[in-house]
Amino acid sequence: MVDGAGTSSQHEKEVTAGGGELYDWDMETYLPWTAPVLTTLWALICLRIYTMISIENAGQRRLIAMGGAVGAALIYILASNVVMLLQTPAEEVPAQENGRVKVQMKG
Repeated sequence: MVDGAGTSSQHEKEVTAGGGELYDWDMETYLPWTAPVLTTLWALICLRIYTMISIENAGQRRLIAMGGAVGAALIYILASNVVMLLQTPAEEVPAQENGRVKVQMKG
């Protein structure tokens, strides 16, 4: 919503049908934490599987440990790239005149 001065607050409040308040959180507040949180969750899942495997199965435990490390690295890289793509501003669409696209060359 817009206050009397014509500016909107960073976290705008919207009133729901039930009368409660719904906060519109900015994507920039939680998006940078996505990659580390997903990587940590993956590592905890792999650690749990690692501890469930018997000590006598050393080869299987090593495979789980290596797979968990490679998986965590891939999750971190993928999540970081997705976050970067989401934070990149969109390019402006060229103006159209009479059904033709106006293109300007830089340089």
